[in-house]
Amino acid sequence: MKVQLVSTWMLGLALANAQVYQPLGGILDRDGNPANMERVSELRSRTVQHDFSDETVEQRDTRRERADAVKKGFIYAWDGYKKYAYGADELDVLKKKPKTTRNGWGATLVDALDTIHIMGLDDEFRQATEMVAKINFHNDGGQLAKVFETNIRYVGGL
Repeated sequence: MKVQLVSTWMLGLALANAQVYQPLGGILDRDGNPANMERVSELRSRTVQHDFSDETVEQRDTRRERADAVKKGFIYAWDGYKKYAYGADELDVLKKKPKTTRNGWGATLVDALDTIHIMGLDDEFRQATEMVAKINFHNDGGQLAKVFETNIRYVGGL
């Protein structure tokens, strides 16, 4: 399978160039020297997540309304995909027909799995995972797989 060979080659290349520093005596920098522990401590204390303060009832209600609107928008789009192109890579919204753009491996289906799960759409998630289990990744549809698109859609979605 073409995508498997390319992905395996790239993974091998990445692993060959990777450097892992886990010395018994402490943390080393990229050059193999003892790391500046003050800097390490400073970096570890940083957070990526915003520190949300307590929200007012009005702010909470606004946040919930927005979340509901996003969920309704997703469900609307998902229902269209299910009706006209379920299991296909994409939906041509103007023609209301399925499109094969990613080897016929159900790109939208796989890509949406995490969103469906996070939104708590349990029945949709169960149905989608059952459909994903039926995808034949050995059939490439005569196309070379696009490595970047394959990674962000399939690896990212799973």
